[in-house]
Amino acid sequence: MIQTDAMNNNIEKGFTPLKNSEKTEWKKKRKGKKFVKGFFHSIFLLKKRSSTGFTFVEILVAMTLIAVIFIPLMKMFTVAMESINDAKVNTTAVSIAREHMEKIKNFNLPEDRLRALKSPEYFPPLDKPPAEINDTKWRVERIIDKDSDPLKVEIRVFEDDGAEPIYTL
Repeated sequence: MIQTDAMNNNIEKGFTPLKNSEKTEWKKKRKGKKFVKGFFHSIFLLKKRSSTGFTFVEILVAMTLIAVIFIPLMKMFTVAMESINDAKVNTTAVSIAREHMEKIKNFNLPEDRLRALKSPEYFPPLDKPPAEINDTKWRVERIIDKDSDPLKVEIRVFEDDGAEPIYTL
């Protein structure tokens, strides 16, 4: 190996020249660590990371992911609760309407007596407070179409504050 003046100066200062095998090994180690310029490099790569905590950026990314996942889930739960409440109201209305229709059937009155009943009639009457069932106030309207043949009896179930019937039987 030929030594130059620069090599001699380095040897005198205490540096020893690298052998060929050491040079290639050093190049392999250095090859994976290319310098990347830019903002993200300065945030992620230049700072030494401690193993005791998280960086601010990591926390922000985690919080963003949690928000992206949980906001639709919360909306889904809200819609589900509204659907459950609507089903409860509808089921109660159907049950009340069937109960009142069964009462009329169980009177076992002939048609002429049914035609003589007051129509429309409200249960409970309008001068009394509405019936409270399943935390909801209800009124029932019974309408008998006296001119129809066969006799037509219609039961309408309302929430106390509603103008439109929830269920009609």
